Amino acid sequence: MADVAENDLFAGIGECLDELECEYLKVRVEHCKGLEDHSQLSSFLMLGIRSVCLLRGMLRLADPQVRRSFIESWQLQFEFKLRDSATKAQKWLEGQQEWQADRRKLEGLIAKLQGGPAGFAREFGELSEVAHPPLQAPINSVSIASTIAGVNPHPHRLQEEFDKLAHDYVGMVNREIWLTLQVCDEFIETSLKEERFSKCLTLHKNFLEGQNPPEQRNPAVG
Repeated sequence: MADVAENDLFAGIGECLDELECEYLKVRVEHCKGLEDHSQLSSFLMLGIRSVCLLRGMLRLADPQVRRSFIESWQLQFEFKLRDSATKAQKWLEGQQEWQADRRKLEGLIAKLQGGPAGFAREFGELSEVAHPPLQAPINSVSIASTIAGVNPHPHRLQEEFDKLAHDYVGMVNREIWLTLQVCDEFIETSLKEERFSKCLTLHKNFLEGQNPPEQRNPAVG
């Protein structure tokens, strides 16, 4: 994706997050008794609000722990949108230890909807390597510190990694938009209406248009 297009996407992210959060909160009041009804929709909305909060944090801090937390939250939110996840959602609302998403189930649905693999196992493995490593995290910290101090012999590499992270972040915002607005027989009704997400739809469209090659686009993962 060109730098100009990437900057344009970043310029609209704050408004998209506002739009998502506003509609989640509205449905929370109008259809879920302020999230006090212990419904499956409540669990979906709660995880959606958490995901938006994590995305706001990532906008200011490139923290792999926050990225991992977002992916965990988003995947569980995804599963709680599935009609056959009502029991698991109820256990989660009751505080039982049913917190980890069934990534194989999600992979299967995305393959059905998009015609290609989601790649959850790969991306989660990469994040685990950075978030809980014996060596990689200190290397990253040394790279940042030495670049700031002006003693890194390859400072351009750090900028390259930040550029990749920026694109990755826009992709995460896009996947929250996709999950919010995607409709299929396997999903519950959320009362989140597409016509109320004009900013999100614009970002989603621009993001997909910037993917290359087009045949490898997967709006569920970015």
